Amino acid sequence: MVCSAFNADFDGDMMAIHLPLSEEAQRESREIMLSSLNLLKPSAGIPITEPTKDMRLGLYWLTAVPVETETPQAFGSPAEALYAYEVGMVGLRDQIKIQIDPALPRFAGIKDPYLVTSVGRVIFNNILPAELPFVNSVINKGLARKVIADFISLLGVERSYEILDSMKSLGFLYATKSGISWGMDDLVTPPEKYAIIAEAKLKITQNNDQFAQGFVSEAERKQKAINIWQAVEKTLAETTVKHLDQNSPAVIIMKSDASKANQLTLKQMATMKGLVTDPSGGIVEIPVESSYKEGLNSLEYFTSLHGSRKGLVDTALRTSEAGYLTSRHGDYRRRLQRCGRSRDIAGARPESGRRELCGQDIFPHCRGRRGFG
Repeated sequence: MVCSAFNADFDGDMMAIHLPLSEEAQRESREIMLSSLNLLKPSAGIPITEPTKDMRLGLYWLTAVPVETETPQAFGSPAEALYAYEVGMVGLRDQIKIQIDPALPRFAGIKDPYLVTSVGRVIFNNILPAELPFVNSVINKGLARKVIADFISLLGVERSYEILDSMKSLGFLYATKSGISWGMDDLVTPPEKYAIIAEAKLKITQNNDQFAQGFVSEAERKQKAINIWQAVEKTLAETTVKHLDQNSPAVIIMKSDASKANQLTLKQMATMKGLVTDPSGGIVEIPVESSYKEGLNSLEYFTSLHGSRKGLVDTALRTSEAGYLTSRHGDYRRRLQRCGRSRDIAGARPESGRRELCGQDIFPHCRGRRGFG
């Protein structure tokens, strides 16, 4: 969870180890650099420490309700529902009704004496502060970030890391219990694929005829061809997802934001890889019609690698250039002169009448900043 705050990864980078020797250096490490105190992004004041990957998948799976029912099982309290789950009377993700106490801050504002929820959502809410409203939704990336921001605002940074640690443990636990796994057989190639591609090829033929007759220029012909195939890709992406079981592992992984998977990646694997780029960065107007599941032929394989090869070479060559540019920026910053003002300058937009910085409230920008001295 702390990797984002420190821009850390595990891809083999080498770095120096600095041992703080003086008391001042040790105090700075404890008060500023400690991971449990770096929960907010200094530039914006928003949470930067949050569940990712498997943790996000586990929380999504825990709080999702796959099947809704008109007559959910009712329980007298959240504790009673948890006990029923422990003895096997109700499922973790089954839809249930629990009787609530409106006097509790967690259920304040809820007029109905019964709350339709699930045991999984009760378990998730048990790790949150009692002062926060009951979170009765499936936990995805956006909602998790909002919940974290809420309890950091309520408790402060110093008391929030324990709840984040509980979220981490809960996410890993239920990602393991979910047993989420998928294979290529889970991806279904929609039967409409071939008709959609055939219709697109007919439009391409008409486009080429217009060019041959002089109605459009070469640039217009190429751009229209690209637009046709991009529309095909979008249609096939939506069609691919529609043909998948919405409770299948592939869809759960995509919806949970646990990975970079989306409709387009599922489309490439199950239906059609689509348009690719050439070494100059332009779009090749002839698409790859096969999917990774079907396998690419020789021409499609060459077309796919044509632009990728240059990307790998550029990555290797430009890494050193980026490091040199960073050092030049550091030299420039050291030569800057102070203007002599002891306070920052805040601008105001006439239409808003509020003191704002770059169109945003100043307070969130200052919340995550920590001084030392």
